[in-house]
Amino acid sequence: HLLACIWFAVGRSMPSDTGGRWVDFYVHDNNGELVRFLDCSWLYQYMVSFNWAAAQIALGSVHIMPKSSLEILAFVIAMMVGFLFGSSVVSMLSASMMDFRMMHQDRRAKLRTLRRYFAENNVPAHIAAPMQKQVLERLARQVPLEEGKVAALELVSVAMRSQLRFEIQRPQLLKHPAFRLWTSMNKELMHRTS
Repeated sequence: HLLACIWFAVGRSMPSDTGGRWVDFYVHDNNGELVRFLDCSWLYQYMVSFNWAAAQIALGSVHIMPKSSLEILAFVIAMMVGFLFGSSVVSMLSASMMDFRMMHQDRRAKLRTLRRYFAENNVPAHIAAPMQKQVLERLARQVPLEEGKVAALELVSVAMRSQLRFEIQRPQLLKHPAFRLWTSMNKELMHRTS
């Protein structure tokens, strides 16, 4: 929307060093007569500008071409922004797809090995099916991360890790009256022991 409005404003209001503007063209109305673009409805003007802007972002072609230096500058900047936007979207989608694929690769490998084992040992279907179902259920469970498996926590100071451990374990600790009393008396000592 913003790019469409900028493109329309450049064509309509900015000075032209050539005397021409992209908005200086004619279209056929419903009766087949030629009408100036600027005399068309505001909706049509907006949709033509929006079409141009969408084509720049998607790196598509469009029939509207710049006719002055400022319009060429806007056109080139819009193309560059469109190229960066398009390549960023493709890059993010590719990275997300690879992450998804890597997450499920281990699961598929385990299932493939299990099926191969069943096939090589002629395991009957009435035994293999429930076993495979149980394996699928257990693979679908998300196991909570342990502190030792979070590499970024190694970059945190010992004192901050101790505080983190305390905050994570606090609900369980405060269930016991002795720990509740201890925490209320000396929270710092409690941090050091957790």
